[in-house]
Amino acid sequence: MFPNLKLLLNLLFSLVILEGLLIGQQAQPSGKDHPATSTGQRQALEQLTRSVSSRLPAGPVIPVQRKNYIDDYILGKMEQDHIPHAGLSADTEFLRRVTLDLTGRLPEVEAIRSFVKDPDPNKRDKLIASLAATPVAGLRRQLTTPFLDRWTYWFGDLFRINDGHLSKGREIFYDYIYSALQENLPYDQLIREMLTAKSRSNWTHGPVNYLARDYVNETDDSIINNEDTYDQWTISSYRVFLGINLECVSCHGGAGHLEKINLWLSQRTREDVWNQAAFLPIRVFGVPTGTTASSH
Repeated sequence: MFPNLKLLLNLLFSLVILEGLLIGQQAQPSGKDHPATSTGQRQALEQLTRSVSSRLPAGPVIPVQRKNYIDDYILGKMEQDHIPHAGLSADTEFLRRVTLDLTGRLPEVEAIRSFVKDPDPNKRDKLIASLAATPVAGLRRQLTTPFLDRWTYWFGDLFRINDGHLSKGREIFYDYIYSALQENLPYDQLIREMLTAKSRSNWTHGPVNYLARDYVNETDDSIINNEDTYDQWTISSYRVFLGINLECVSCHGGAGHLEKINLWLSQRTREDVWNQAAFLPIRVFGVPTGTTASSH
């Protein structure tokens, strides 16, 4: 597992603790298949909930211990804002959530029984380590685990490996992500390999497919428009790695347009996008066959 992914997963588990703490109202879908719930029905359901919940035995509230700076940030912010939080989840709840998060699958019955009976105070940390383990020593075949399958799918979706531009490169891009997870490749190294990838063809080189999916043709599809391609690389990389959408700013300045969406973007200009894109022209795309060639 990527070292930075471990941090991401720790944050995910911390957020899971907060699940159900903040109660929001969801709008009811309209239409004949989803009739709106009447006020009388809502009140009857609330009364039933209160009646049943009052008869349930109150379980002990397990205090939440802070183990890292993510816990310190989240729980510290809640304490600062005087927001109460629930206690630690029960063993069965934790097992179900962490198994779904890491593998996308429900735990087996015997695994549930064994975990609940285990008196080890560190069993949760050990469970996470076992689910995310990628032992390859002595293997002659590619390791296959639910963790690798689930997170290769997740990163494949993030990097859009099914993009039609890739053609035969889709399979090799998938294998590249899978092997990176299997080998515990650091996340920053993975990103660096994709952003600086060089190859004659994306059909023979996994990481270059990250770039190959976003090339932009001229209007007659005869050649690649390299300048527009650099802009598209910049837009995609900001969105994938930073969660920032530069689509609007790539065409016009953000002032007067994006104040209600993102104050930082409202201060960016089209020239800022061009300045970022200027880091990328160390490589040039060939005629639209999905192939690439490096150029300095």
